[in-house]
Amino acid sequence: MSAPVIGFAGMTHLGLVSAVATAARGFDVIGYDADERLVRRLDCCELPILEPDLDRLLSASRHRICFSADARDLARSDVVYIAADVPTDGEGDSDLAPIATLVEEVSNHLRDAAVLVVLCQVSPGFTRSIATVPHNRLFYQVETLVFGRAVERALNPERFIVGCAEPAKPLPARYRQTLEAFGCPILPMRYESAELAKISINFCLVASITVANVLAELSESIGADWSEIVPALRVWTGALAPMLISILGLALPAGISNAIFAPCSISRTAGIPMSVLYVHGSRTRVIVGSGAGGCSKSGS
Repeated sequence: MSAPVIGFAGMTHLGLVSAVATAARGFDVIGYDADERLVRRLDCCELPILEPDLDRLLSASRHRICFSADARDLARSDVVYIAADVPTDGEGDSDLAPIATLVEEVSNHLRDAAVLVVLCQVSPGFTRSIATVPHNRLFYQVETLVFGRAVERALNPERFIVGCAEPAKPLPARYRQTLEAFGCPILPMRYESAELAKISINFCLVASITVANVLAELSESIGADWSEIVPALRVWTGALAPMLISILGLALPAGISNAIFAPCSISRTAGIPMSVLYVHGSRTRVIVGSGAGGCSKSGS
């Protein structure tokens, strides 16, 4: 079977890194963005973002990537990813309207039997609400890129979490062929489970970063050396992060704290108790618990 052609809609950080990594895996890639100026820059290998090794990887894979400002070019793709970064305001609220518009635009140009995959972070229920693509050709895929390590993680993912309308059914052959080229486990689940899994991963990432900050400060205050402690904790990181976040007040840089409020917003909508105290200041303190008051924000 010949390799599928993979399309990416949205040449922001997520889409651009993912497109280049996919081309590096040997696939022909179409990178679409409505911004003609951006497309011209990309055609000249001028990157709008900074990521280690991305420029080198783009140069090495340039012959496999076609950048375009015309959505009709995506009609040549067997699999198309919706990969635009989601706009988020200072309060951590995401605006999914541009993503919904992009889905509708791309859906109008999909070839018969082509698969549409939502790659950007969306609220649980978003993928199932899409009515422009049959659900047997519609999927949600969790991305776990990290700024500064995005190329490494895009090339060598730990696993693929895939949201499906019917998880028990096999994935479409061309989509499965794309995922299998990366040589990692594929975990199918319901749309909503995959969407919430992405938010849960963000929560644990925030926890691991902030727990490390707190313990590093504590080490300094008592004369311990945090660099000596880190190797002893590596084995336990996955288990410690969710446990410690439930019992510690954690200090977060304000930008990172946005990820913490997505599950809070969902919990309010679902009527599930979750409390977060958000304190504005030079640093943000977040206390996570299981109280009935819901998520709250207060200034100081």
